[in-house]
Amino acid sequence: MVSSKATTVADYLAELPAGRRDEIEKVLDVVRSAMPTGYREGIGYGMIGWVVPLADHPDTYNKQPLAYAGLAAQKHYNSLYLTCVYASKERTERLKAAAAAAGK
Repeated sequence: MVSSKATTVADYLAELPAGRRDEIEKVLDVVRSAMPTGYREGIGYGMIGWVVPLADHPDTYNKQPLAYAGLAAQKHYNSLYLTCVYASKERTERLKAAAAAAGK
């Protein structure tokens, strides 16, 4: 799956083959437990995503909620998009250091 037509997270997960669904659900659980309060989970751009609701930040360049993170089952791999990291040099460096320490 590259881009899903699902409109809910449950529908997105139901579209996946069992093995892929298990992998995505594990990451989904981790992201949900680490997600700061105030972000809205849903489907956007054909994937599971977390956004800053327009009610909290309505002045966006494209009139869409600001993406914070995304999780997708691509055709041959799974992706975790951490757009929240790109917004801060400190977060980018912290992620790079943690990845290097983990041997990634």
